[in-house]
Amino acid sequence: MRARKLFTLLTVAALAAVTTIAVGCGGDDNVTSGETPFNQTTAYQLVTDQVNGVVDELLDAATTGFDNTGGVTPPPVFAEAPDSTIVGDGWTVYWRSNLAAGVSTMIIDSIQFRANGVVQETANGADEIVVRHISQQTSTDTTQTFENHNLNVLFTISNLDQTTATGTGTVALTMNAKTVGTTTIREDYSVTGTLTGFQASKSGQNWVSCPNVGSASVTVEAEIQSGSQTAAQSDWTVVGTFTNGSMSATVTSGTNQASYTQVFCQ
Repeated sequence: MRARKLFTLLTVAALAAVTTIAVGCGGDDNVTSGETPFNQTTAYQLVTDQVNGVVDELLDAATTGFDNTGGVTPPPVFAEAPDSTIVGDGWTVYWRSNLAAGVSTMIIDSIQFRANGVVQETANGADEIVVRHISQQTSTDTTQTFENHNLNVLFTISNLDQTTATGTGTVALTMNAKTVGTTTIREDYSVTGTLTGFQASKSGQNWVSCPNVGSASVTVEAEIQSGSQTAAQSDWTVVGTFTNGSMSATVTSGTNQASYTQVFCQ
C-alpha cells in the first residue's frame, strides 16, 4: 500500500526563493522541456504538485479496492480504528473525524462489491469493486499558515474475475491555503480529474495494483498570490499516460506547454 499523498504546500525555505509571481518556477528534476517551462509564472511547480496529488489519490483508491478483494477491512488511510462503521444499501462505510486545536478533519471511506451488476455485501465472487473516498479539512485560524480542502474520489474496478482488471476513476478537489514566511504565499485551487483505461494484473492470487497502462486528465483553476502583489489567475490542463506505474504528462496553460515524468508506483 502506497502512502496517501497529502496536499501540502511548498516549504517556507523553498518559497523564500520566490520573490515575484512573474519570475517563473524553480528547477524541477522531472521537467524535460527546460528549468523554467512557464517563465511568466511561479505556478508551474505548485500546480503540478496538486495534479500529482489528485492522481495519487485515484491510484490510492484503486489500491484500497484491490486490498479488499479478499473481504472488507478498514482502508489503510486510517492510522487508528475508524470512529464508526456503517453497513447498508450495499455499502460498507468507515468514518473518522479529528477535532484538533484550530483544525477539524473528517475522512469517509466507502466500499461496495458487485457480481454481474448486482450489489452484494461481501467480496466473495465479486467481479467489480467501487471505492469512495472523502477528505475534508477546515482551519479556524486563517491568520497563520493553514490549509483547507475538500476532496472527493470515486474509483471502480471491473473484471476481477479475469487476470487483468480494468478501472476508471474521478476526483474533485477544492483547496485554499496560506504559507506564512519571509514572503507569504496564498493559494486557491479547483481541480477535477479522470483516470481511464486503467489496467492492473494478477500475480498468483494477488493483484498488483500499480497500473500497467492508463490515461489521466486533470484540469486546474489556480489563483496564487505572492506577498502583497496582485493575485495571478491561470488555467491548466494536464494529460498523462501510464506505463508500469510511471506517468508521462503534458502540461498546458494558455499557449505555453511543458512535460514531465512522475513515478507513482512500481
